[in-house]
Amino acid sequence: MIAGRRPPAGRFESTVAAGVARAWVATLQRWARGAGFMYLFVMATYLGGIAITSHCVVRGDLAATARQIAADETLYRVGLALQLVASGTTIGLAGAFYALLRPVAPNLALLALLWRTAEATLGGATAVVTFVALENLRGGGDAAGGAGPPFLLARLLTAGHVAAFHVTLIFFSLGSVLYFGLLWKSRYIPRALAAFGLLASVIVALPGFARLILPSLADPLAIAWAPIFIAEFATGTLLLVRGATRAAAAGGDGAGPAARPEIARAIAGSAPPGVRASRRWPAESGP
Repeated sequence: MIAGRRPPAGRFESTVAAGVARAWVATLQRWARGAGFMYLFVMATYLGGIAITSHCVVRGDLAATARQIAADETLYRVGLALQLVASGTTIGLAGAFYALLRPVAPNLALLALLWRTAEATLGGATAVVTFVALENLRGGGDAAGGAGPPFLLARLLTAGHVAAFHVTLIFFSLGSVLYFGLLWKSRYIPRALAAFGLLASVIVALPGFARLILPSLADPLAIAWAPIFIAEFATGTLLLVRGATRAAAAGGDGAGPAARPEIARAIAGSAPPGVRASRRWPAESGP
């Protein structure tokens, strides 16, 4: 080759395309690990908050609950704050999954983002209602019998909290169904785990609908939480530690972005104009 001569256009475009593809896979892996971290963080903060607040709750006895809370109000407030943090960071989780899954199915990824954002918004409102009920209980009332206007209002707010929580659970289920469905399609995680998560996402909606329609069935169906906890913990750990499955991120079986048209289109959309004209997306190489 003559010194200083520019390489053939096709080879130049292929070289640039390979660099864009590698950058795309690296970005995808960062989003995958970010989504995994957010999964685990949201789970830890929410479950921590639930564990703390449930210690103070005496089911069916608001007066006894008020006494329990008064005995350690600061700890109870910490539990509520953790639940509020979990609701807020759910939006970050939704954003990370949207970035990860948008190349697979943009419209469904956006719908999942909206469902999880609705869940986070309603979850935050639920935490605020509980704080209001707590402030109301501090205002007075017959702690022994649970009588008086403060306790009546607290009962109303508590009932609203319960209803809002179960509506939030349904929103969570809808978003989670889309997440695991797209994870199954993308093969970013093993398909067996994605299928299990998809089934668990459907099951977890049962106590939500039961509380709203047949309240007597809500408590027996509480076990429906177990499968989604396992699925989310496994998925979050896998994404955080390993990222998206390498072959799937590269385009399937290591064949590069051309093996997945939706990813190739996403790469083409972000590539320089000269590269977009080339259809020769080479295979991803390297570890």
